[in-house]
Amino acid sequence: MSYLNMMYSFLGAVMRVMSALLFLGQLYVCQQVIHQRRKAGTVLLAALNALAGSLLFGVLSGDRDRVVAGASLRYQQFALRAYTLPWLVFLGLEAVFALLLFLFVRNIIRFSHRNVTPDTIKEAVDLLPVGICFGNGKGEALLANIRMTNLCFALTGLPMNNAAALWEAVRQKGENQDGHYLVRMADGTAHLFSRAQITMNGKPYIQFTAVDVTEQARVTADLLARNAKLWEVQYRMKAYHAQAMEMFMDEELLSARTEVHDGWGHLLLMGRAYLEHPEKTDEEKLLQMMEQYNRSMLADAEAPSPPADSWAEALRRADRLGVRIKITGDVPEKGRVRSLLGHALSECTANTVKHAGGDQVSMTMERNHGFLTAVFSNNGQPPEEPVQELGGLLSLRRMTEKLGGVMEIRSSPDFRLALTVPFDE
Repeated sequence: MSYLNMMYSFLGAVMRVMSALLFLGQLYVCQQVIHQRRKAGTVLLAALNALAGSLLFGVLSGDRDRVVAGASLRYQQFALRAYTLPWLVFLGLEAVFALLLFLFVRNIIRFSHRNVTPDTIKEAVDLLPVGICFGNGKGEALLANIRMTNLCFALTGLPMNNAAALWEAVRQKGENQDGHYLVRMADGTAHLFSRAQITMNGKPYIQFTAVDVTEQARVTADLLARNAKLWEVQYRMKAYHAQAMEMFMDEELLSARTEVHDGWGHLLLMGRAYLEHPEKTDEEKLLQMMEQYNRSMLADAEAPSPPADSWAEALRRADRLGVRIKITGDVPEKGRVRSLLGHALSECTANTVKHAGGDQVSMTMERNHGFLTAVFSNNGQPPEEPVQELGGLLSLRRMTEKLGGVMEIRSSPDFRLALTVPFDE
């Protein structure tokens, strides 16, 4: 039985559907071999297979009445002759095309598994844990993985077509970090965007990357918050220390004033009693007390004024005590730092002779980033116990901190005094 006689039967309808599916499959095969950049022979075979499949589809999907009525046309004459063939011939052709389609598809799959194809590259890029996009010099996106596509849509509301627009959005919404931009997304994540120019096959391209740094950003923010609290605590501690020092000095001054007040008050009361009742007052004791307080007052009044150059005076004192001074570095020619170093040298010289039994004080100075560090040591016996900051050492610490510096004392294995103060040339 010819196909013409069974065209409108159920079997004819099934054969027409099969020819349509085969034709669609053959078109897919052509697209894939071209996309995989296969050899010219493979592309040609796929094209001929699709052409033959289209011809079979055209014949089987024709209208018998139109073909018979328009038999004068070449194609319809060809179709009319084809319809006279047994329907098994068409079924056999469909079976052959189905087999060819299967072989082509299997070949495409094997080729994609054994060779690097554009699809392979796209799949590999999509599996990367970072967002990545490659664009040309015009800002057009040529290749982007899924992660970068999602980030682009979240930032711009647009698909990943314009890499230049994505970078502009990153610059506006991100925090500049040495040319990189940290962008905090609406979902709470943070990404570090970077841009670099690369060259492939002599052509320039722009590479965009986005690394998920959510955890690092969280840790950094936490550290910054803690540092801010530490700075606040440090500021309060400095303020408390300064206030405590002032209170200590006020207490010492009050104690001295009280002592003077009590002493002179007692002396004045004894004088008044002597004037009123000379027979009841010990005149010799009164004279001794008056002599003692007069000497104290005269000593304060006749005390020489502080030397103009405490550093030079410290050197003279060391020479009088027979202590050698070894200096490494340059001593400032003037200013408060020079005066501080003079006081420190005097204190170290006196303590070397008094407590350590030495005859040499070494001093090393170093300047670094706007600070001057002076280290004092001696050749005497090291302290048996930690040095107590009393008297001169306590005054030296106050002078150092008043200049915004730091004083450190080491007792073991040997004595070491270090002063670090701000210093500009």
